[in-house]
Amino acid sequence: MKQKFFILTILLFYRSLFGGDLNVKNYGAKGDSITDDSNAFQIAINDAVKNNMNLYIPMGKYRIDKVLNVNLAVGQNFIIKGDQIKNKKSILFTNKFTGILEIVSSNSFSTGTIRMSNIEFRGNNVPFNNGYHPYVNKEKYVSAIAIYNLEKVYINNIIIRDFYGEGINLNNYIYSNEEPKYFNYVEIKNTQILDVWGMNHVNRNGAIDDYGDGIYLANVHNALIENNKIFNNTVFTNYLGRSGLTIEYNCFNILVENNYIKGYDRNIHIEGDQGGHIIQNNTIEGSDIAIYVYSHKNKYRNSPIKILNNILSDKDTPYNKEYIPNMTNGVGRALILFKDFDNAKKGSMINENTFTLKDRDNKNNKVKYIDSNSENLLFTNNKIINKEKSDSFHKIKVLKSTILKNTSYEAISSHK
Repeated sequence: MKQKFFILTILLFYRSLFGGDLNVKNYGAKGDSITDDSNAFQIAINDAVKNNMNLYIPMGKYRIDKVLNVNLAVGQNFIIKGDQIKNKKSILFTNKFTGILEIVSSNSFSTGTIRMSNIEFRGNNVPFNNGYHPYVNKEKYVSAIAIYNLEKVYINNIIIRDFYGEGINLNNYIYSNEEPKYFNYVEIKNTQILDVWGMNHVNRNGAIDDYGDGIYLANVHNALIENNKIFNNTVFTNYLGRSGLTIEYNCFNILVENNYIKGYDRNIHIEGDQGGHIIQNNTIEGSDIAIYVYSHKNKYRNSPIKILNNILSDKDTPYNKEYIPNMTNGVGRALILFKDFDNAKKGSMINENTFTLKDRDNKNNKVKYIDSNSENLLFTNNKIINKEKSDSFHKIKVLKSTILKNTSYEAISSHK
């Protein structure tokens, strides 16, 4: 026994020098969908971090009953990778009301890098049913993956499903009298966030109302959010989430492209940020707010944003349901709702997008294609598709300083 322990110690020492993979099954994880593998995973994570190794999760279905904590050293580069065989991935699931993975670094500055791939995370959320849900309005939620105070994050080929709260939650909880510390680069690609939602109607004045998001970003500078599917299927969940993709406090220079987002009160939510974002080539549907910008001047930086070549539609919005929340506090609803109260995003561009109001398109409803109070907005080469071409123009609400050019209007009958 002592000889085996000595050999394992030597092996870990040399791997710590040269890197390598640490297999969770060598620490007792079963992956049989019955055994609680939480403790085995936590011991494996601790050893992998301590010895500067990668965490390897072979194919299996691992039950996790409590959140797994990854505490990175200063400057550490850590990799968590699963297996993939055809369309199947290593699965981490929980039957409890808990997140699965929480990754943190220094409490005083942003440091460390995480890379994650080929894993499916499954939560325990259930559909909203006849006015009842075990977590709605309880002022609590979970995040499948929560990452705090890191410098760089790379997430690729991940599936997250059935969590009440947030799928991926990135935030940098480092504040002082000086400018906050930031994630310096974030990349989330080829990932699916499915039936992740949450909503709180009771307390709408505090931080507790900021959940129900597929991907939540705060204090992130420089990010690529590409080729992801963020889909809350309201036919099954019976409830809209808050936001599919949230870009909030102090975020700057976020590129959002080639994503499919559907099934949230607002599918993209931008607030309290520093601007500089590009949102392009996305398909966004299932709500009459595709993109919601709520902007006041940021004390550190203010830059315009670009919204380019997106398909924006209220297709399949469940208007006939009682569970449609309205979290926009009376400022209205529009496919692009652009509320720029201090001209923080003056000179922004909305170009070559296609707007369709299909399910609530009539002269009496209050939903618009765009509702903007931003100065010097450039609104050009966009296509408006309506049931009747003559009913379109009054649904564009912009300031006189807006450069409004080359807008085309078409009847929806030609696009069946």
